[in-house]
Amino acid sequence: MGRLTEDFTAEPDRIREAQFISDIREAIEGERLLVVVGAGVSKSGTNEAASHWDGLLNLGLDKIPDNNKKQALSQLLQLKDTKSAIHVAEVIEDTLGGRSDFVFRCWLRDTVGRLRAIKRDVLEAIRDLDVPIATTNYDGLLEDVLNRVPITFNDTEESLGFVRGENTHNMILHMHGYHEKPHSVVFGTRSYSDLLNTGYAEAILRALAIRYTWLLVGFGKGLQDPHFDEFTLWMERTLGNRIPWHYQLLKSGETFETRGRIRPICYGKTHDEFSSFFAKTHWQSSNAASLSLDRWDNAPVGVMDGPQISSGRRCFKTTRDRSPFWAGTALGSRLFRRLQFSGCRRSLQRTPPLR
Repeated sequence: MGRLTEDFTAEPDRIREAQFISDIREAIEGERLLVVVGAGVSKSGTNEAASHWDGLLNLGLDKIPDNNKKQALSQLLQLKDTKSAIHVAEVIEDTLGGRSDFVFRCWLRDTVGRLRAIKRDVLEAIRDLDVPIATTNYDGLLEDVLNRVPITFNDTEESLGFVRGENTHNMILHMHGYHEKPHSVVFGTRSYSDLLNTGYAEAILRALAIRYTWLLVGFGKGLQDPHFDEFTLWMERTLGNRIPWHYQLLKSGETFETRGRIRPICYGKTHDEFSSFFAKTHWQSSNAASLSLDRWDNAPVGVMDGPQISSGRRCFKTTRDRSPFWAGTALGSRLFRRLQFSGCRRSLQRTPPLR
Protein backbone atom coordinates (compact mmCIF):
# COMPACT_ATOMS: atom_id res chain seq x y z
CA MET A 1 0.00 0.00 0.00
CA GLY A 2 1.34 3.45 -0.89
CA ARG A 3 1.81 6.26 1.57
CA LEU A 4 -0.89 8.83 2.11
CA THR A 5 0.12 12.28 0.94
CA GLU A 6 -1.47 15.64 1.51
CA ASP A 7 -2.05 18.46 -0.96
CA PHE A 8 -1.52 22.00 0.30
CA THR A 9 -4.32 24.48 -0.24
CA ALA A 10 -3.63 27.85 -1.84
CA GLU A 11 -2.89 29.62 1.44
CA PRO A 12 -0.69 28.49 4.36
CA ASP A 13 -2.31 27.71 7.70
CA ARG A 14 -1.20 30.74 9.70
CA ILE A 15 -2.34 29.42 13.06
CA ARG A 16 -0.23 26.27 12.82
CA GLU A 17 2.52 28.25 11.16
CA ALA A 18 2.59 30.47 14.25
CA GLN A 19 3.07 27.50 16.55
CA PHE A 20 5.71 25.96 14.31
CA ILE A 21 7.61 29.25 14.32
CA SER A 22 7.32 29.41 18.10
CA ASP A 23 8.81 25.90 18.32
CA ILE A 24 11.66 26.84 15.98
CA ARG A 25 12.35 30.02 17.95
CA GLU A 26 12.53 28.06 21.19
CA ALA A 27 14.88 25.56 19.55
CA ILE A 28 17.18 28.38 18.41
CA GLU A 29 17.20 29.96 21.86
CA GLY A 30 17.93 26.56 23.43
CA GLU A 31 20.65 25.77 20.84
CA ARG A 32 18.63 22.77 19.70
CA LEU A 33 17.97 23.65 16.05
CA LEU A 34 19.66 21.79 13.19
CA VAL A 35 19.06 23.16 9.69
CA VAL A 36 19.23 20.34 7.11
CA VAL A 37 19.76 21.70 3.60
CA GLY A 38 18.59 19.97 0.41
CA ALA A 39 19.23 20.47 -3.30
CA GLY A 40 16.59 23.19 -3.61
CA VAL A 41 18.90 25.62 -1.84
CA SER A 42 21.79 24.94 -4.23
CA LYS A 43 19.45 25.20 -7.21
CA SER A 44 18.15 28.56 -6.04
CA GLY A 45 21.69 29.84 -5.56
CA THR A 46 23.13 28.77 -8.92
CA ASN A 47 20.41 27.37 -11.23
CA GLU A 48 23.11 25.15 -12.75
CA ALA A 49 22.30 21.60 -13.83
CA ALA A 50 24.85 20.12 -11.41
CA SER A 51 23.14 21.77 -8.44
CA HIS A 52 20.31 19.22 -8.32
CA TRP A 53 19.94 15.46 -8.68
CA ASP A 54 18.18 15.24 -12.06
CA GLY A 55 20.54 17.73 -13.67
CA LEU A 56 23.64 15.96 -12.36
CA LEU A 57 22.38 12.61 -13.67
CA ASN A 58 21.77 14.10 -17.11
CA LEU A 59 25.34 15.42 -17.09
CA GLY A 60 26.46 11.91 -16.18
CA LEU A 61 24.56 10.42 -19.10
CA ASP A 62 26.73 12.48 -21.44
CA LYS A 63 29.69 10.35 -20.33
CA ILE A 64 28.10 7.07 -21.49
CA PRO A 65 29.52 6.16 -24.92
CA ASP A 66 26.81 3.68 -25.96
CA ASN A 67 23.94 5.73 -27.43
CA ASN A 68 21.38 2.93 -27.08
CA LYS A 69 22.27 2.49 -23.44
CA LYS A 70 22.18 6.24 -22.91
CA GLN A 71 18.71 6.46 -24.44
CA ALA A 72 17.38 3.62 -22.30
CA LEU A 73 18.73 5.25 -19.14
CA SER A 74 17.29 8.60 -20.18
CA GLN A 75 13.87 6.98 -20.47
CA LEU A 76 14.29 5.58 -16.95
CA LEU A 77 14.91 9.09 -15.65
CA GLN A 78 11.68 10.27 -17.25
CA LEU A 79 9.78 7.98 -14.87
CA LYS A 80 10.65 10.36 -12.01
CA ASP A 81 11.08 7.31 -9.82
CA THR A 82 13.70 7.45 -7.07
CA LYS A 83 14.82 3.83 -7.38
CA SER A 84 15.17 4.15 -11.14
CA ALA A 85 17.23 7.33 -10.72
CA ILE A 86 19.56 5.60 -8.26
CA HIS A 87 19.98 2.75 -10.77
CA VAL A 88 20.94 5.28 -13.45
CA ALA A 89 23.43 6.82 -11.02
CA GLU A 90 24.96 3.39 -10.46
CA VAL A 91 25.52 2.90 -14.19
CA ILE A 92 27.09 6.36 -14.45
CA GLU A 93 29.33 5.62 -11.48
CA ASP A 94 30.48 2.35 -13.05
CA THR A 95 31.11 4.07 -16.38
CA LEU A 96 33.33 6.60 -14.60
CA GLY A 97 35.28 3.88 -12.81
CA GLY A 98 33.64 4.00 -9.38
CA ARG A 99 34.03 6.34 -6.44
CA SER A 100 37.71 5.52 -5.94
CA ASP A 101 38.65 6.19 -9.55
CA PHE A 102 40.40 9.35 -10.71
CA VAL A 103 37.89 9.77 -13.57
CA PHE A 104 34.95 9.90 -11.14
CA ARG A 105 36.85 12.38 -8.99
CA CYS A 106 37.49 14.63 -12.01
CA TRP A 107 33.84 14.44 -13.08
CA LEU A 108 32.68 15.57 -9.64
CA ARG A 109 35.24 18.38 -9.70
CA ASP A 110 34.11 19.56 -13.15
CA THR A 111 30.40 19.48 -12.32
CA VAL A 112 29.54 19.90 -8.64
CA GLY A 113 32.94 21.34 -7.79
CA ARG A 114 32.51 24.27 -10.20
CA LEU A 115 29.27 25.52 -8.65
CA ARG A 116 29.43 29.08 -7.35
CA ALA A 117 26.68 31.02 -5.60
CA ILE A 118 25.23 33.73 -7.84
CA LYS A 119 22.08 34.43 -5.83
CA ARG A 120 23.10 34.40 -2.18
CA ASP A 121 20.01 35.57 -0.27
CA VAL A 122 18.85 32.13 0.90
CA LEU A 123 22.38 30.99 1.76
CA GLU A 124 22.97 34.19 3.71
CA ALA A 125 19.67 33.80 5.57
CA ILE A 126 20.80 30.33 6.63
CA ARG A 127 24.16 31.75 7.66
CA ASP A 128 22.56 34.46 9.76
CA LEU A 129 20.67 31.91 11.86
CA ASP A 130 24.07 30.88 13.28
CA VAL A 131 22.98 27.31 14.06
CA PRO A 132 24.43 23.84 13.29
CA ILE A 133 23.94 22.85 9.66
CA ALA A 134 23.85 19.53 7.82
CA THR A 135 23.18 18.89 4.13
CA THR A 136 22.56 16.12 1.64
CA ASN A 137 24.28 18.15 -1.10
CA TYR A 138 27.71 17.29 -2.50
CA ASP A 139 28.66 20.90 -3.32
CA GLY A 140 30.49 23.53 -1.29
CA LEU A 141 28.11 26.47 -1.68
CA LEU A 142 27.33 26.55 2.02
CA GLU A 143 31.04 26.45 2.87
CA ASP A 144 31.73 29.36 0.52
CA VAL A 145 29.10 31.61 2.08
CA LEU A 146 29.26 30.45 5.70
CA ASN A 147 33.04 29.99 5.85
CA ARG A 148 32.71 26.58 7.51
CA VAL A 149 34.57 23.30 7.02
CA PRO A 150 32.91 20.27 5.33
CA ILE A 151 32.83 16.96 7.19
CA THR A 152 31.34 13.57 6.28
CA PHE A 153 30.56 10.37 8.14
CA ASN A 154 34.04 9.20 7.17
CA ASP A 155 35.44 11.92 9.44
CA THR A 156 34.73 9.95 12.59
CA GLU A 157 36.17 12.27 15.22
CA GLU A 158 34.60 15.39 13.71
CA SER A 159 31.15 13.84 13.17
CA LEU A 160 31.10 12.53 16.75
CA GLY A 161 31.98 16.01 17.93
CA PHE A 162 29.17 17.41 15.79
CA VAL A 163 26.68 15.18 17.61
CA ARG A 164 28.06 16.30 20.96
CA GLY A 165 27.68 19.94 19.95
CA GLU A 166 31.41 20.58 19.75
CA ASN A 167 32.54 23.18 17.21
CA THR A 168 29.30 22.79 15.24
CA HIS A 169 29.33 26.45 14.14
CA ASN A 170 32.56 25.85 12.24
CA MET A 171 31.50 22.68 10.39
CA ILE A 172 28.86 21.45 7.95
CA LEU A 173 27.94 17.78 8.02
CA HIS A 174 27.51 16.35 4.51
CA MET A 175 25.20 13.38 5.04
CA HIS A 176 25.60 12.11 1.46
CA GLY A 177 29.24 13.03 1.03
CA TYR A 178 31.33 15.89 -0.28
CA HIS A 179 32.63 16.27 -3.83
CA GLU A 180 36.27 16.67 -2.77
CA LYS A 181 36.00 13.35 -0.90
CA PRO A 182 34.61 11.08 -3.66
CA HIS A 183 34.62 7.92 -1.58
CA SER A 184 32.16 9.60 0.81
CA VAL A 185 29.67 10.43 -1.97
CA VAL A 186 26.37 8.50 -1.86
CA PHE A 187 25.42 8.22 -5.52
CA GLY A 188 24.53 4.82 -6.96
CA THR A 189 22.88 1.67 -5.65
CA ARG A 190 25.94 0.26 -3.92
CA SER A 191 26.83 3.48 -2.13
CA TYR A 192 23.24 3.80 -0.88
CA SER A 193 23.41 0.20 0.30
CA ASP A 194 26.70 0.91 2.06
CA LEU A 195 25.16 3.90 3.83
CA LEU A 196 22.05 2.00 4.91
CA ASN A 197 24.17 -0.88 6.20
CA THR A 198 26.70 1.29 8.01
CA GLY A 199 25.80 1.30 11.67
CA TYR A 200 27.94 4.35 12.37
CA ALA A 201 26.13 6.67 9.95
CA GLU A 202 22.75 5.54 11.25
CA ALA A 203 23.87 6.04 14.85
CA ILE A 204 24.94 9.63 14.07
CA LEU A 205 21.63 10.46 12.37
CA ARG A 206 19.60 8.96 15.19
CA ALA A 207 21.56 10.87 17.80
CA LEU A 208 21.00 14.10 15.86
CA ALA A 209 17.26 13.39 15.64
CA ILE A 210 17.09 13.02 19.41
CA ARG A 211 19.31 15.99 20.27
CA TYR A 212 18.00 18.53 17.75
CA THR A 213 14.82 19.88 16.19
CA TRP A 214 15.39 19.58 12.44
CA LEU A 215 14.35 22.26 9.97
CA LEU A 216 14.45 20.77 6.46
CA VAL A 217 15.09 23.39 3.79
CA GLY A 218 15.19 22.86 0.03
CA PHE A 219 13.69 19.37 0.02
CA GLY A 220 10.99 18.21 -2.34
CA LYS A 221 11.08 14.67 -3.59
CA GLY A 222 14.48 14.46 -1.89
CA LEU A 223 12.61 13.08 1.12
CA GLN A 224 11.70 10.05 -1.01
CA ASP A 225 15.35 9.09 -0.72
CA PRO A 226 15.67 5.48 0.58
CA HIS A 227 18.05 6.68 3.30
CA PHE A 228 15.45 9.11 4.65
CA ASP A 229 12.71 6.51 4.23
CA GLU A 230 14.51 4.14 6.59
CA PHE A 231 15.40 6.95 8.96
CA THR A 232 11.90 8.45 9.25
CA LEU A 233 10.40 4.98 9.64
CA TRP A 234 12.77 4.36 12.55
CA MET A 235 11.77 7.68 14.13
CA GLU A 236 8.08 6.85 13.90
CA ARG A 237 8.33 3.26 15.13
CA THR A 238 10.98 3.65 17.80
CA LEU A 239 10.70 7.16 19.21
CA GLY A 240 7.10 8.09 18.50
CA ASN A 241 6.23 11.26 20.41
CA ARG A 242 9.26 11.03 22.70
CA ILE A 243 11.20 13.56 20.61
CA PRO A 244 10.28 17.05 19.34
CA TRP A 245 8.64 17.53 15.96
CA HIS A 246 10.87 18.20 12.97
CA TYR A 247 9.72 20.62 10.26
CA GLN A 248 9.99 20.99 6.49
CA LEU A 249 9.75 24.33 4.67
CA LEU A 250 7.58 24.09 1.56
CA LYS A 251 6.04 26.43 -0.97
CA SER A 252 2.28 26.78 -0.78
CA GLY A 253 0.72 24.36 -3.25
CA GLU A 254 3.46 21.74 -2.93
CA THR A 255 2.52 18.24 -1.84
CA PHE A 256 3.60 17.21 1.64
CA GLU A 257 3.95 13.51 2.35
CA THR A 258 3.34 12.68 5.99
CA ARG A 259 6.27 10.74 7.43
CA GLY A 260 7.90 10.17 10.78
CA ARG A 261 7.96 13.19 13.06
CA ILE A 262 8.07 15.77 10.24
CA ARG A 263 5.50 18.51 9.69
CA PRO A 264 5.27 21.21 7.00
CA ILE A 265 5.67 24.97 7.19
CA CYS A 266 4.48 27.03 4.23
CA TYR A 267 6.88 29.90 3.56
CA GLY A 268 4.79 31.57 0.84
CA LYS A 269 3.39 31.22 -2.66
CA THR A 270 6.61 31.85 -4.59
CA HIS A 271 10.30 31.04 -4.16
CA ASP A 272 10.99 34.77 -3.90
CA GLU A 273 9.34 34.75 -0.46
CA PHE A 274 11.70 32.09 0.85
CA SER A 275 14.58 34.25 2.01
CA SER A 276 12.37 36.83 3.72
CA PHE A 277 10.50 34.09 5.58
CA PHE A 278 13.75 32.42 6.56
CA ALA A 279 15.57 35.58 7.64
CA LYS A 280 16.81 35.54 11.22
CA THR A 281 14.53 38.40 12.31
CA HIS A 282 11.54 36.20 11.46
CA TRP A 283 12.47 33.84 14.28
CA GLN A 284 13.13 36.45 16.96
CA SER A 285 10.80 36.41 19.94
CA SER A 286 9.05 39.74 19.36
CA ASN A 287 8.50 39.08 15.66
CA ALA A 288 7.22 35.56 16.26
CA ALA A 289 4.71 36.80 18.82
CA SER A 290 3.55 39.53 16.44
CA LEU A 291 3.14 37.02 13.62
CA SER A 292 1.30 34.61 15.88
CA LEU A 293 -1.26 37.01 17.30
CA ASP A 294 -1.56 40.32 15.45
CA ARG A 295 -2.25 38.72 12.06
CA TRP A 296 -5.25 36.94 13.60
CA ASP A 297 -6.87 39.76 15.58
CA ASN A 298 -9.81 39.92 13.17
CA ALA A 299 -9.92 36.27 12.15
CA PRO A 300 -13.42 34.72 12.31
CA VAL A 301 -13.87 31.90 14.78
CA GLY A 302 -13.70 28.46 13.22
CA VAL A 303 -11.71 29.40 10.13
CA MET A 304 -8.77 27.24 9.17
CA ASP A 305 -7.72 27.78 5.57
CA GLY A 306 -4.43 25.97 5.11
CA PRO A 307 -2.77 22.57 4.97
CA GLN A 308 -4.06 20.06 7.48
CA ILE A 309 -1.95 17.29 8.94
CA SER A 310 -2.99 13.68 8.70
CA SER A 311 -1.01 10.55 9.48
CA GLY A 312 -3.48 8.38 7.58
CA ARG A 313 -4.73 7.00 10.89
CA ARG A 314 -6.17 10.10 12.53
CA CYS A 315 -6.66 13.77 11.82
CA PHE A 316 -5.24 15.94 14.57
CA LYS A 317 -7.93 18.18 16.06
CA THR A 318 -7.31 21.46 17.81
CA THR A 319 -9.88 21.88 20.57
CA ARG A 320 -9.91 23.06 24.16
CA ASP A 321 -9.85 19.46 25.34
CA ARG A 322 -7.25 18.15 22.93
CA SER A 323 -4.48 20.47 21.85
CA PRO A 324 -1.40 18.66 20.51
CA PHE A 325 -0.07 21.79 18.82
CA TRP A 326 -0.27 24.29 21.66
CA ALA A 327 -0.18 22.37 24.93
CA GLY A 328 2.22 23.64 27.54
CA THR A 329 3.21 26.92 25.86
CA ALA A 330 2.39 30.50 26.77
CA LEU A 331 1.73 31.22 23.12
CA GLY A 332 -0.81 28.39 23.05
CA SER A 333 -2.74 29.72 26.01
CA ARG A 334 -3.01 33.16 24.43
CA LEU A 335 -4.11 31.73 21.10
CA PHE A 336 -6.76 29.54 22.69
CA ARG A 337 -8.27 32.54 24.41
CA ARG A 338 -8.73 34.14 20.99
CA LEU A 339 -9.70 31.21 18.83
CA GLN A 340 -11.73 28.05 19.12
CA PHE A 341 -11.94 25.57 16.35
CA SER A 342 -12.09 21.87 15.85
CA GLY A 343 -12.23 19.42 13.01
CA CYS A 344 -9.90 18.95 10.16
CA ARG A 345 -10.21 19.13 6.39
CA ARG A 346 -8.10 16.64 4.56
CA SER A 347 -7.18 16.52 0.91
CA LEU A 348 -5.44 13.21 0.52
CA GLN A 349 -4.31 11.24 -2.44
CA ARG A 350 -2.89 7.77 -2.46
CA THR A 351 0.41 7.32 -4.24
CA PRO A 352 1.66 4.00 -5.58
CA PRO A 353 4.68 2.44 -3.86
CA LEU A 354 8.09 2.49 -5.54
CA ARG A 355 8.78 -0.72 -7.42
